[in-house]
Amino acid sequence: MPEDHGRSPDERAAILDDLMRLEHELISMTVPDEAVVMAEADLTLQQVRTMMFVRQCGTAAPISTVATHIGVKPNVATGIIQRLVRRGLLVRTEDPDDRRVRRIETTDAGERLLADLTDGIRRQRAWVYRRLDDEQLRQLRAIYTVMVREGPST
Repeated sequence: MPEDHGRSPDERAAILDDLMRLEHELISMTVPDEAVVMAEADLTLQQVRTMMFVRQCGTAAPISTVATHIGVKPNVATGIIQRLVRRGLLVRTEDPDDRRVRRIETTDAGERLLADLTDGIRRQRAWVYRRLDDEQLRQLRAIYTVMVREGPST
């Protein structure tokens, strides 16, 4: 657990409340921009999350793993994946060790689309980071790194 540097539980709770409020405000300012980028690509948030997770896996992911990650039942994930396969953004292959398992990978077209989406979101969100100096950016990167490394708590 991180150090509290002598803060009382009430002080820590107040800081966390402020952080949650500020994060909500920041998300409220950036989500519309991201929604525009996704709409231009004719993708839903679940489709984008699916593609990003599949790419992040690095190897072909089984549908059950994709479903768990995006928080849906496997049959729902199958529908999302099938729509992306029809668009040529993902490909399904048989698992060489277990023919019952289907693995999912991004196609070259899917990779290009994800790169375009990332660039579009980066351009849309640039105004947030332009306001920070180099030291603030380094601090933010360090904080994000800790948060990502620690992952969600169970």
